[in-house]
Amino acid sequence: MDPVRLWLGTYPSSDDAPEQPSGVRRVDLLPDGTLVDRGTAAELPHASWVELHPSGRTLWATSETPDGLVVAYDVDGDTLTEVARLAAGGDYPCHLAIVAGPDDGALLVSNYGSGTFTVVPLDADGRPTGDGVTHVHLGSGPNADRQGEAHVHSAWELPGGAYAWVADLGTDELRRYSLRPDGVDGQVRVEADGVGARANPGSGPRHVAIHPDGVAFVVGELDSRVTTYLLADDGSGTVVGEQAACSSPPSERGSYPAHVSLSADGTRLHVTVRGPDVLATFAVERDAEGRPTVLRHLSDTPLGASWPRHHALVAQVGADGIVVAAASPAIPSHASVWHGADSPAGVPAGDDLVLVASQGGACLVAVRVAEDGAGEVVGRLDLPVKPSCVVVA
Repeated sequence: MDPVRLWLGTYPSSDDAPEQPSGVRRVDLLPDGTLVDRGTAAELPHASWVELHPSGRTLWATSETPDGLVVAYDVDGDTLTEVARLAAGGDYPCHLAIVAGPDDGALLVSNYGSGTFTVVPLDADGRPTGDGVTHVHLGSGPNADRQGEAHVHSAWELPGGAYAWVADLGTDELRRYSLRPDGVDGQVRVEADGVGARANPGSGPRHVAIHPDGVAFVVGELDSRVTTYLLADDGSGTVVGEQAACSSPPSERGSYPAHVSLSADGTRLHVTVRGPDVLATFAVERDAEGRPTVLRHLSDTPLGASWPRHHALVAQVGADGIVVAAASPAIPSHASVWHGADSPAGVPAGDDLVLVASQGGACLVAVRVAEDGAGEVVGRLDLPVKPSCVVVA
């Protein structure tokens, strides 16, 4: 099979050393599992998050700076060409999500610094069709150092496509937004709709993994825990469980989960945890009513690289270590599940290959996770910039 193309979001290499230009970077995953750095595809200051439109024709990136920007690129094979540059509607945009319909869609922009959430209308190819609409979050939490005001960190579409949750680290809330409120098929409209669920005070909800069977797993950056919510049809959530994000003790810097995702078949949950610098893996098991609400810790895989930020399931690998399937670019690799009709046809079962962006270590770490949850570091690619996000092209 051909190499798997990856787009990376990055930060500059250092504040006190000569910097390579940061921006969107391209890396290839070869069939034998080797990672090859292909260099900077588009220069952009502090391009910390990248998101590929389901069409595969447009890649969006944040510029996580004061008075932040979001930039759209036309994707032509290995080449990115800028086609739009818009204000993010706030400071330090740190996360992007795309809601797509048959005819149009929306880009969801989370602005950490200003506590704002911006919605940009998109066409069927993922290009903007107008200016963004910005929603302002207000509130605070009990952690004086981190929760003096709202800090919007990420947005996630819920099963069924009627609602999205926006995780606010500053207010300990999962704000609910309705999608397509005008009821017109194929047209995406986004409107604020109150609070979908409240997190534990001081927990600082950061990222979310959504199981298609109506369960959300939320990592708290500040309390280093995973909270499980059962989702209702009205976009609300009820807590049905919680536990530590990993079994490894905190380092001197603490313990701060960064990202959470599901395995290809939805039976394992992965969490990158900064401080202990591990990829934690949990079994996702069914409760007495058949719902995937029970987490059982399987392993913590030491990464040998500091401050692991984002990770993505990028491929399945066979017993010989050869890549047998890449994560579909039509399904967001940040937290996707292959199931039912979405499963790669004719692909034999294999272990998951998870790529972890080590911000502190300035490298990508490849982790092979077996069906029983056992993880093994099988590769590392050192980079001249600090990777912060990984997406399959």
